[in-house]
Amino acid sequence: MKILGALVVLMAVPVAQAQDEAAVTLAGYETLASFQEAVSLALDARGRLYVVDRGREQVVQLDPDGTERIRLGGPGGGDGEFDEPLDIDPRAGLTWLVADAGNGRLQRFSQTLLLLETLAVPHTAHFEPGTPSRLEAREDVLRHGWPVAVSQSPTGETFAIEAFLGVVLKWDRSRRMERVIGGFDQGAAALATPVDLVADTDHLYVADAGLQAIVVYDLFGGHVRTMAQGLLADVTAIALDGSRLWVVSPSRLLVMDARGGLLHTIAVRKDLSLVDAAISDATVFVLTPTTLLRAQVVGL
Repeated sequence: MKILGALVVLMAVPVAQAQDEAAVTLAGYETLASFQEAVSLALDARGRLYVVDRGREQVVQLDPDGTERIRLGGPGGGDGEFDEPLDIDPRAGLTWLVADAGNGRLQRFSQTLLLLETLAVPHTAHFEPGTPSRLEAREDVLRHGWPVAVSQSPTGETFAIEAFLGVVLKWDRSRRMERVIGGFDQGAAALATPVDLVADTDHLYVADAGLQAIVVYDLFGGHVRTMAQGLLADVTAIALDGSRLWVVSPSRLLVMDARGGLLHTIAVRKDLSLVDAAISDATVFVLTPTTLLRAQVVGL
């Protein structure tokens, strides 16, 4: 799997179902693990946690109590190595899918850490406005794309955000490149600065910091709706919890329904600055650049 002052005006989104903000809180924070530069957090069907530590060029698998199980990767361009890994999706159950941005590829691994396949992410010929300046100085990245987020649908399609053009790329179940979603020529469906995405059986949800919104597509790339446009300026990540969409910002979590109705706003501890979150029943795991914490949701 990038809303602070904008939350003051979140009443502009449908809020008929929203509860009093104070009614839902996080309590009992526990520190589970530390990292050098953590950028993404995910949860698999068994409840295991996955943290992408860009600082060490690794992916770490942990039990819900923080016990480390597996550490994968290290700097490089070979099989099982990473150059600026930025996201992971382990939700398929038997495989991990890692966005290896600096190498311009997606790597898919088995649970036994066997590399199953590599998907090349096509390069783009120019930088879009807003591309981080640190990328402009790296001539090597011009030879390939820059995947910053990845998600696999339950039906086997693979989606990744390519940051140079600010679009979503789709591979079909046979891992063939199928289409570009959210290109500048797609009118109301066009993306600006997508930062995270997640797919379910029917829909693809894309968090876009440029539009300050969540853009929803069907799995064929058709535009379904745009939610809370102009109100999510500091979005860092999104996560699905059944029919609920969790929107992560540095200081708060928003819980929305599938049509954009605001259900809850949840403030996080003031000394934290979130980059991602994962939800399991009444437990929320929150990730900062250096720490993974576990908290209990009260009142949800």
